[in-house]
Amino acid sequence: MFVLKKGTSFKWPVSFSMPGDGGIQEEHSFDAEFKQLSQSRINQIREEAPRRQKEIDEGLDPTSELSDVSIADEILVGWDGITDGDKNVPFTKATKKQLLEIPMLASRLVEVYFEALSDQKLKN
Repeated sequence: MFVLKKGTSFKWPVSFSMPGDGGIQEEHSFDAEFKQLSQSRINQIREEAPRRQKEIDEGLDPTSELSDVSIADEILVGWDGITDGDKNVPFTKATKKQLLEIPMLASRLVEVYFEALSDQKLKN
């Protein structure tokens, strides 16, 4: 049975690597809670993203405010498994902003989100 409800979210594992000392990539992971975007919003992002990238590639100022950071900010609504080394880091606007400042992590979150949405298509 499928239950139709508004404002749903889902948790999905996010794995990524970051450069560490000695020229090695350190592997990290946590569970992100993602907002379930509407199909119309997904379509809007898919239409706007290539247009924005083309403008950037051509050396123009993008006419769209769309970016990986803005999308990640929109879709990330919680997490589990992020610590400061000793204790769990709570999800707040400030800690989300801090997380999205980690180089390339916003891009990875957007990539994982869209992979999660299309996971069934990839498996078939």
